[in-house]
Amino acid sequence: MLKGPKPGLKIGSLNARGKTVTTRSGSDRNKIKLIMKWMSKHKIAILALIDTHWDEPIAETIKQTYRNHQILHSNESTNCGGVAFVIDERIAKIGSINFNILIPGRTAELEVTYENQKIHLVTVYVPNEKKEKISVIKRLRKVMEKMENKSDLVLTRDFNMAECEID
Repeated sequence: MLKGPKPGLKIGSLNARGKTVTTRSGSDRNKIKLIMKWMSKHKIAILALIDTHWDEPIAETIKQTYRNHQILHSNESTNCGGVAFVIDERIAKIGSINFNILIPGRTAELEVTYENQKIHLVTVYVPNEKKEKISVIKRLRKVMEKMENKSDLVLTRDFNMAECEID
């Protein structure tokens, strides 16, 4: 019987719900610091993030602060949306990395090689508003239909399925 950590690659997904978190005292804290700490504690090698609200300056600051991490992101606004993948290079020695933005600010794919195995991830963040939601889902369907190796796909998502748009 094997003792110690199990072999493999731990993949996680998290809805960031924006850049900052307001504490009980009313002050804003940098959410990325909390996310990175959580990722390290749970030994997550690849984390798919949605609803990041990161623009390029924010992503660059994160890359400079967390140099042992690959930060791959897509966002058009600091007000809504945004998807990202964070790879902790201290936990897993990832070979090749291929990152593609499928729908800007809403969907991205990541293909990595780990121990001679290809891992294909897609993360999706669908908006709340009904017309936008339908549009994103239709576009996602077209993109997914063209993908090869769908049987090996890991899909992380927030489809924002609620009883009413305000939820």
